[in-house]
Amino acid sequence: MGIFSRVRLLIGIIFIIGMVAALFFYLNYSMSNIVSQSAVLESDTYAVSTEYGGVIEKQYVEIGSKIKKGDPLFELKSSSLADALRSKQVDATALLFSLTPTGNILITANNNGTVREINFLTGAFVPSNGQIALIDIADSQYVTTRYLLRAPDYARINRSNPVSVTLPDNTRLEAKVFDITLQKDGEKVYTIVKARFDDNAKIPATFSSGTPVSASWQLEKSDWYQAVIDVLKGLIEPTTQSR
Repeated sequence: MGIFSRVRLLIGIIFIIGMVAALFFYLNYSMSNIVSQSAVLESDTYAVSTEYGGVIEKQYVEIGSKIKKGDPLFELKSSSLADALRSKQVDATALLFSLTPTGNILITANNNGTVREINFLTGAFVPSNGQIALIDIADSQYVTTRYLLRAPDYARINRSNPVSVTLPDNTRLEAKVFDITLQKDGEKVYTIVKARFDDNAKIPATFSSGTPVSASWQLEKSDWYQAVIDVLKGLIEPTTQSR
């Protein structure tokens, strides 16, 4: 065999080894990168309520209203509070809310945010401690994702790996994992991962809580030989689970 033939053979062998190595790395990455079954945007919330029942006389906000801390939300006329004040069972200075000049309860916003739900409208009677509204707190958005993992995948979970989120407008963001739980649905067990966005994340206001998104999460990579073994096992004994 001539020297040029040997060189061509050596180049061919190196090329094949490189292609096989690239394939192994790709398989390892693709098997470690899991795509969520479903994912939605969420926010921290707080409920708007009062310990005194009464009738809503004024409503300053609607669902979707942007509010700032201290903004008026509702005015509630409470006969039970009026009776308690009149009989001096309660001191007005000890109340956790303000009173209007007419004696109505003035409910204001505790934080900046967006009104997600309103359960009682103007004219409705609100029972004691009834949830009048639900507020999404500003800049507290996170993503809730659901994955279907195989048994070996649980040993490769790394909470420090961020969740990669793609918004409906194709904006890509990373979110830091803060909670992992399991949820059983029939014979399947889903892994529920919650991850919070950075304070500087730019999420359009149109994408509120409940907006579906796409999400993926990187598990720890296996050794290259383990990836090959897993692929071969999958070809010989195909699993019935799907990601």
